Amino acid sequence: MITVIAWHREAAEETARNQAVFDQQAVVLGNALQERLSRYEGLVSAARAALPAAGPAGEEVLRRFVPAEDILNRYPGIAGFGLAVMVPPADLARFTAARIAVQPDFRITPKAGAEPPAPGVPVSSGLPAYVVVQAMPPAVGGMVGYDLATDDVRRQTADQARDSGRVALSRRLTLLSPGASGSDVLMMAAVYRGGTVPATVEERRAALSGWVVAALRMGPLADSLLTGQPGIDMTLTDITEAQPGIPMYERRGLVMADQDAVTVSRAMALHIGERVWEVRFTALAGGLTGAHPASTLILWGGVGMSVLLWGGLGLLSAGRRMAEARARRSADALSLTEATYRRFIAATAEGYLEVDADGCIIDVNDALCRILERPRTELVGTPLLDLSTNSSRAVIAHHLTRRTIGDQRCYEVTLRGGNGRRVNLRVNATTTAGPPDGRLHSSALMTDITAQTRLQEQMHAAQMRLEQIFAAAPVAMAVVRLEDGVVVQANRSASALFGAGAGAGPAHGGEGGEAVVPTLSGHNFFPYIANPEDVRSLMAAVRANGSVRGFEVRMMRPDGTLWWAMLSAARFLHGGDLAMLVGCQNIDAVKKGQEAQKLAAAILESVRDGVMVLSLDHRIEQVNPAFTWITGYPADEAVGQPPSLLESGRQAESLYDAVWAGVERAGFWSGDLWLRRRSGEAFVSSTSVAPIRPGGGAPTHYVAVMHDITSRKEDEDRTWKLANYDALTGLPNRLLFADRLSQAVGRAQRAGGRFALLYLDLDGFKPINDRWGHGAGDQVLQETATRLLACVRGSDTVARVGGDEFIIILADAQDRATARAVAQKIVDTLCRPIALTVQDAQVDGAVTASVGMAVYAVDGATPDALVAAADAAMYHAKAKGKNRCTFPPDVEALMG
Repeated sequence: MITVIAWHREAAEETARNQAVFDQQAVVLGNALQERLSRYEGLVSAARAALPAAGPAGEEVLRRFVPAEDILNRYPGIAGFGLAVMVPPADLARFTAARIAVQPDFRITPKAGAEPPAPGVPVSSGLPAYVVVQAMPPAVGGMVGYDLATDDVRRQTADQARDSGRVALSRRLTLLSPGASGSDVLMMAAVYRGGTVPATVEERRAALSGWVVAALRMGPLADSLLTGQPGIDMTLTDITEAQPGIPMYERRGLVMADQDAVTVSRAMALHIGERVWEVRFTALAGGLTGAHPASTLILWGGVGMSVLLWGGLGLLSAGRRMAEARARRSADALSLTEATYRRFIAATAEGYLEVDADGCIIDVNDALCRILERPRTELVGTPLLDLSTNSSRAVIAHHLTRRTIGDQRCYEVTLRGGNGRRVNLRVNATTTAGPPDGRLHSSALMTDITAQTRLQEQMHAAQMRLEQIFAAAPVAMAVVRLEDGVVVQANRSASALFGAGAGAGPAHGGEGGEAVVPTLSGHNFFPYIANPEDVRSLMAAVRANGSVRGFEVRMMRPDGTLWWAMLSAARFLHGGDLAMLVGCQNIDAVKKGQEAQKLAAAILESVRDGVMVLSLDHRIEQVNPAFTWITGYPADEAVGQPPSLLESGRQAESLYDAVWAGVERAGFWSGDLWLRRRSGEAFVSSTSVAPIRPGGGAPTHYVAVMHDITSRKEDEDRTWKLANYDALTGLPNRLLFADRLSQAVGRAQRAGGRFALLYLDLDGFKPINDRWGHGAGDQVLQETATRLLACVRGSDTVARVGGDEFIIILADAQDRATARAVAQKIVDTLCRPIALTVQDAQVDGAVTASVGMAVYAVDGATPDALVAAADAAMYHAKAKGKNRCTFPPDVEALMG
């Protein structure tokens, strides 16, 4: 009886010891699995947070994110990481065509309906497609184009992630990538336009852009945890539904090979996303204690004692000593199990530490030493609070002082690593009664989340910078709620530009005398748009396309002032409400300038004067239609050419230099220029040239305006010629002669020189008129003019001043001899017969000339005196017999 009681007691104690040892080992394994899955969940969330959207920009961010996090090496079990987008049925063909343009082999699989009308363009099934557009590593690139919505499990997971705003975990499925085992799952996080998670399910569905997708193989993930644990079986089952299905992962056969073996088991519930998994660990009880259990030894020892009772107390004492030896061997076996547990802790990639009841570190693994960059000797024995940063001291103290046996805690802290580095850690701690005194003893798995924390801090800092930029931006910006048009947020520039809000009141003095502009926030944005039809057009464009740019509208301030604005708007979610970010630019001056330009262009188009706009290096940049009409040069031939394109050659080159000199000196030049048309015809242009100075500054161009005055010039020339020339002979008349004589006197006076004047009268002219008529007389006068011009130089003047009287100015005759020589030549020339045509008959007419000579200034110092002297000399010649030349009588008398 004593033997049975002792055996039962020892068996119960041994079972309790085995279970306690195994429970501790199972809790560590279960916590490690929970922590690893939480890490993966955090990884997917971090990737989602880093993406601006699920479009091309998001693909580029994810392409950098995956290698930066070294996902495929640091996260065992992740077989692929990628991005999927939601494509509405109406956009499916356009989406596919756009992807094929950059990726020719792109196809959506499986097809959503019948054979597509064009290669790679599926037929819409009426439901949106969830298309994978990016998959890494390259080995899973074949997943690109896969429509997740065509599979129930994948579609349900995507919808759950969309509606919950959290990371969703799928049921058990088989991955599409090579090596899939059927014990796989997907982790998915929805990506929303605007970068934040909307507040309601409806808003999340409206703002959905796509998903971050992680493909997990449970076999490699679980195997990595069981490394160094050959005596433990594990079964992982999804128990979210009422009737669990096939286990997601199972390692069996190591324990249950012996059906009669005594085993210990421990089950734990894991919460991942919105799913619940059960993990069960099983081990041989004998594997925990080694050799034969002490209870068995006691049983057999008791039986032996009963049989050999008469052998005396010596045998009983020997049995007792044998039982104690067996118990010591059991303790040694327990130490071996502890060593196995320690090997697991050493092999895990997570940091591990143990803390005693006083909060001092009593053990760490190598992984934690690497994470903190501190040696074991520096960590063991150090109070955990001494490693804490100021920001985490209160958190650690709270958890250390409030821990109890059996509780499990998860929190985040920041510890001081080596070289002053701050290390962010996620802690999963379990508290037990530690041996040998039963005081509190905590062990914790610690995951390095420094990179994720830094990313979150950077995103927060970026958000703060964006808000600061928004507030201080010189461009007017406002957040407008689409539902009712209320301005949710506006920056200072918007409030100032819009004249604050209706009834907001005028600006008032702020601190330091700075003007405070009443805010636009809280007021309705739409009444600021003058035309309600523009409001409807703006909203329709934003709702249809998500954004609009360059939308020009007339705006109205509260005081009724109208002004032009250019709006840009983009739809996004703001605090759970659909809103649009509106940027507004005052283009009133631009529009007025455009109107002025249109008016100037209309004027140029309609004006009858030719206009050239010239660059600063005197090249034609623009001409108007009148220029082409005047010159014959079309715009495409004239632009780029210098204005010398129109030079006629009738003016000296120096004239054009004088034009530009006048423009530079006086800012303007005008005058008449002989120019040449494209046809080669010369014309006269009344031309003005001036610089163009925008705003009164430095010149940027020149403008030349030309008016064709050729007809007017010809009329003027004809009128002037009629007034100054003899119509019959073409010689200067008395009026022009008087002007030429005055000029000759002036020149001689200034130079102190001389010139001669010849006064000529034809002898015998009247008889020709009387005999053959005035027609014959006209022929005589014309021939006389021709012969006179032949007798003098080009610098001399021959004028007809009467019926048969002519006067000649010899500009270069400096003495009487020269004057007499020319006069005698004229007398000799005119005495030759003149062939006349009279009534179609040829007759010879004979005239002679009497020529009077006078020299300036000896015979006369004024024009009138000189003419009178020459006239007197001419009558003296007639008196002496005609057909001769003489000086005035007194001069002839002196000359003998």
